[in-house]
Amino acid sequence: MKKLFIVALTLTFVQLGAFAQKWVKKSPGTQILQITIGQDGTTWALDINKSVLKWDGKKWEATNKGDSLNQISCGSAAHCWGVASNGQVYNWKVKAWAQPNLSDFLKQIVVSPNGTVWGLRSSDFQVLKWNGTKWMEKNAADKMVTLYIGADGTPWGLDKEGQVWKWVSTKWVQTTPGTILKQLAVANTNVAWGIDGTGQVMKFDAGKWIPANPGDKAKYIAVSMVGSGNLAKANVWMIGLDGQVGKWDGSRWAKTNEGDKMKELFLGSDGSVWGIDDNNQACKFE
Repeated sequence: MKKLFIVALTLTFVQLGAFAQKWVKKSPGTQILQITIGQDGTTWALDINKSVLKWDGKKWEATNKGDSLNQISCGSAAHCWGVASNGQVYNWKVKAWAQPNLSDFLKQIVVSPNGTVWGLRSSDFQVLKWNGTKWMEKNAADKMVTLYIGADGTPWGLDKEGQVWKWVSTKWVQTTPGTILKQLAVANTNVAWGIDGTGQVMKFDAGKWIPANPGDKAKYIAVSMVGSGNLAKANVWMIGLDGQVGKWDGSRWAKTNEGDKMKELFLGSDGSVWGIDDNNQACKFE
């Protein structure tokens, strides 16, 4: 009698999906460090020399020769801000970068589509909000190491312990005390995803943090809202521990093309998906 062996294969990371799109390198040879996408699809980047670039639909174009920033955040074409290596803050004024206020130096800046701007002061990680003419402290005790902002203007933050905070009305509120994340991605006040210290993918669901799918591990997560009003849906992507990219289909991760590997992802509210590969090449999923 022949023996029948049954082997159970469990894939806890991603499931293979069918995508018509593929990752396409944009302007091969141009090494990119960061990409930011406005709600209107306006796409900016910083290259390896910290030069500011803007995507014209076919290639990266320098905004102004000599412009150099450490970090940028663009909510839309009309609301794009950046921070230089010395902490000075700039915002884009049609054809040039201007300095709105010379008194504060920031470590990071985040901008929403409606122009709401928050930042972290370089000297003490104090959270600040731009009121149109100057930076304001909302609460002297507010300290974060990283800020994030949703398309609705809601700021989120991670403190030095990795605890997650969200701005609610007039103050910072801790979400699910005890939850520690090493990375956070937010779409609005209700939609946020993260990665904990073990690599477990977490999602903010009904006001608390829960595993998206127990056992799913990732090293990078990104989320945006696509569509408007009641038709808007969360668009969630991640990079697995092996660099493979996956998209959340509501219950599992669907892989993009086998072998495509990225180290960072950037999502637009228009549904656009960009990535930076291990060679710092900007790639678009299309």
